[in-house]
Amino acid sequence: MEKRLSVMDFNRRFTRGLGKELFSDENLTIIEDVNNLPFWRQINQVDFALVILCKHGRLEATLNNVNYTAQAGDIIFCSGMHTMTEALITTDFDCDLFCISMRKYQELVVPDKESMSNFLFAYQRPLISLNEKEMQLVEGYKRLLQIKNDEHDTIYSGRITDSITQALVFEFMSACERRKETMPDYVQPNSPINKNIAHDFLILLSEDRCQHRSVSFYADKLCVSSKYLSHIVKKETGKTVSKWIKEQLTEQIRNLLLNTSLSCKEIAMRLGFPNTSFFGKFTKEHLGCSPMQYRSNGRSNVIHTPARQ
Repeated sequence: MEKRLSVMDFNRRFTRGLGKELFSDENLTIIEDVNNLPFWRQINQVDFALVILCKHGRLEATLNNVNYTAQAGDIIFCSGMHTMTEALITTDFDCDLFCISMRKYQELVVPDKESMSNFLFAYQRPLISLNEKEMQLVEGYKRLLQIKNDEHDTIYSGRITDSITQALVFEFMSACERRKETMPDYVQPNSPINKNIAHDFLILLSEDRCQHRSVSFYADKLCVSSKYLSHIVKKETGKTVSKWIKEQLTEQIRNLLLNTSLSCKEIAMRLGFPNTSFFGKFTKEHLGCSPMQYRSNGRSNVIHTPARQ
């Protein structure tokens, strides 16, 4: 199983000289004044949530085969469930990066109906625009964390940092919540009952990266029956467990075809297909053509650009 990039791995590989580091530990990194995104091909390999806050210029990114254009005041949410197959920036581009480990996210956020709903929203609609007040609040949390970055003088320092980080996460979630209220077409999760199971399944799926594709694997991890897990996930998210798994596997294939030079045989082996025939059949069914055709077509497969929220 390929190792996922932790926050510390990300810091070691990509952040040197990338911008001004405001805060950095094993669970959280904040960097401001970033004018380049050299890591975009590795988005689907990360074990953390990444928030890109655009401050100047423009970023045109393709996430899960959908085009998004971020301008000043926009944020893009990324996670291991997203595949970025293109990232173009203007010469005056400038952004802040927030990297929060999934482990810390799970510690700080209670898996209730609202948090699951916002997790889904950020996955399905990863681009939103912040208003002036929201920008000011995010800036305030940044400065608080910057002040605490070098302070480890009491037993409470870690707890204070966690509290500020939690407030920052909740601020991003609140921004999602406000956008949902103005979108009558957005379908909320249906029931508060067993909502944490659906939430934990999505986190587990993100961490596993489709190395396991049976419903029973995830059901065993969550200590429920396969039938019950399928029922809850379908009820809460509108998709079956199998559909979620197939969608994530499709994104893994898309990323490896477009962002690596691996052969079809190597990709099939990496993703656990028994042979290239099964791999080709799955790719044709879910991407509409053979692996080599999809690779040669490249970016021409990108679809619509959604309106900014």
